[in-house]
Amino acid sequence: MQRLGVHTIEIKTGYGLTQEQEVRAMRLLYQLKKEVTPAVSLLLTYLVHALPQEYKKRPSSDYVHEVGIPALDEMLKLGLRPDFVDIFMEENYFDKEAVDAFFSKAQKENIPRKIHCDEFNDLEGAHLAATWECVSADHLLATSKKGFTQLAQSNTTATILPGTALFLDKPMAKISSFVEAGGRLSLASDFNPGSCHFSNLLGIAQISNVKLKLNMAQFIASITYNAARALNLEDRGFLQEGMRSSFLHFKKKKLLHLLYDW
Repeated sequence: MQRLGVHTIEIKTGYGLTQEQEVRAMRLLYQLKKEVTPAVSLLLTYLVHALPQEYKKRPSSDYVHEVGIPALDEMLKLGLRPDFVDIFMEENYFDKEAVDAFFSKAQKENIPRKIHCDEFNDLEGAHLAATWECVSADHLLATSKKGFTQLAQSNTTATILPGTALFLDKPMAKISSFVEAGGRLSLASDFNPGSCHFSNLLGIAQISNVKLKLNMAQFIASITYNAARALNLEDRGFLQEGMRSSFLHFKKKKLLHLLYDW
């Protein structure tokens, strides 16, 4: 990723499912952060991602109260404070009650919030993201025009994960109304073992833009300035005196070739 010009990376937990394994994951991420800094900036997110089998027939808020929040408490007690918290709001995962409970805890601890939502079904996750003043709302493949309008009127960045749509053969997010309304759009790789094992951010952005139809300015902003804002970072992603900038040199005659040449 660094060789491809990505020098700021958000990494999420969420695959442990137990309190012990989620805390262990955050501890490992803290160790990794020490190893790669300052060459790469890592931001660490505690993600409440899925329900273990024993919670499948119970209210999803039970998992949040019995595992999700206690894991966060333990992280804080051990000095493993995450940069963000995140939760996956979707059918058969976490509902609004679970999201509200988890976000209430995060707000109390003054930890910025993110949300995975509307990936397969429009559960009005975009509206919830705006209501809770989330830093970013991720996926949004099924978000309605109304949802995108509400999101565009907020300070939440819409983070589209087109690699996942391609990998799962799902329609791309319908972002035209969001962009037209002045919403802040970012693109991310969503590099993960389940639904997008592809870490080339520029490659994903190039290929997906056939469907997303961003203009050149929107395309560049989505993986630089807006991507930084999706991580609450205001010191990078654009060129200005005093900013933290990194450069990647392309042997292209025109900027447009970044879209044309896959």
